[in-house]
Amino acid sequence: MTVRICFKGLTPGRPLVMFAWAAFANDPVVSANTTVHFGRELADVFQEHWTVVPEVGDCDVVVFPHGYEDGPETARVADAARTAGKPCVFFSHDERLPPSRLSYGTLYRGSIFTRLPHERAHPVFIHDIRLETDGAAGDPVPKSGKPVVGFCGFVGTPLSRALLRLVGAGQKVAGLSFRAKVLSALRRDARVDCRFVERSKYLGAAPLSAFRRDHPLADEREAFLSNLLACPYGLAMRGKGNHSVRFYEILSAGRIPLFVNTGCVLPLESEIDWKSHSVWVEDHDLPKIGERLVAFHSRITDTDFIELQRRIRRLWVDRLRPEPFFTHVFRRVASGAPAP
Repeated sequence: MTVRICFKGLTPGRPLVMFAWAAFANDPVVSANTTVHFGRELADVFQEHWTVVPEVGDCDVVVFPHGYEDGPETARVADAARTAGKPCVFFSHDERLPPSRLSYGTLYRGSIFTRLPHERAHPVFIHDIRLETDGAAGDPVPKSGKPVVGFCGFVGTPLSRALLRLVGAGQKVAGLSFRAKVLSALRRDARVDCRFVERSKYLGAAPLSAFRRDHPLADEREAFLSNLLACPYGLAMRGKGNHSVRFYEILSAGRIPLFVNTGCVLPLESEIDWKSHSVWVEDHDLPKIGERLVAFHSRITDTDFIELQRRIRRLWVDRLRPEPFFTHVFRRVASGAPAP
């Protein structure tokens, strides 16, 4: 099924969301000021699943091609789709975006603090960890006596967090403070083998180093990958936004997320049983995180432990990469079904 897309409100040269960039990646006029690190695979297959049409009346789905913001521009796009009787989809990667006042259509966001009926979560799109590690990712880690949990990431120090608060980065401070609290809770449980690397600064560009060995952050990325692959459980919790990039890296690597839920909205939540693909701990149960992990580890058999890691890797490959995710979303919406 080829879905006809109308990119309503397209402004050449203005930054595009990933899906729109994939449609116009080879048009230097339209995509000139867009930087998309993880969208090339989608651009390469775009024409296999979608075709671009210029008029709303001729399309199956209307898509706003730029990042969503409340205002007259997005309101006009929503009104045009509603008048034509077409489904309408918006995207936002802005972690600071407040709850939206969208009157019609669906907004896919990476981070959602306050759930609204018209908002959905999209995955954080990443490079395949298997490609970064020459195929090592996806090979399950056998079950050991103790649960082994890995974490390598930005936590900061009490001083650095205080300085961030002074410059108005309250949301980031909240995430970093919560991370420190989670790490401390796990370390207090002697039954858990904690392999934590706490970094004092943000290294968000580090994933790019995997494809450029001369990148100044290449060693840091290598340390992250080594930690990720050595541990069957990977700790995932919010950062600045109410989502976790690390969560998707853990899935891609075929490891088991130890996921601390802070009211997150996960992608395809009506279709994926996320609790069966993770060790799930609510934030209000944080003092019992070690107990929950140990109980899970004690119950699962050696065979099921291996199979769970394989099932998690398959979930990421089949549902959470750009191609399968967008293909599923737009086919569903075009068919008249609710946005997944």
